[in-house]
Amino acid sequence: MFDQIQLNLENYIQLIGLSLDFIGILAIVIGFAISIFLALRRLTNKRANNHNDFKLFRQSLARSILIGLEFLVAGDIIRTVAGDLTPTGVLTLGGIVLIRIVLGLTLEAEISGQLKWYNPFWRRKKSKKSD
Repeated sequence: MFDQIQLNLENYIQLIGLSLDFIGILAIVIGFAISIFLALRRLTNKRANNHNDFKLFRQSLARSILIGLEFLVAGDIIRTVAGDLTPTGVLTLGGIVLIRIVLGLTLEAEISGQLKWYNPFWRRKKSKKSD
């Protein structure tokens, strides 16, 4: 009886992980389609600014990839933790999370236009000291 319940629970957890993967893929595909649609609409505009339009397209695409990656990593984590915690599975998950971190930082830099940790001294705001 308990074996059957455990088997059903593992199946549901695997289904949840696969569902998150599917949502992540949908987010990337739908975001890509929306990004292309908006880029084409901007290109048909008579006052088009090609450099700015391309930048907006890349930023929009990067956002959809980031959202999709969040869901994909969540699905991987759920499936790995719910499954057998073998050293190979944990190392694979660690590699996936590391790749996601690098991609996330790269895409965040693409969206914001600067590295998250980069704050040169000439751009820092001077704090007001109150005596």
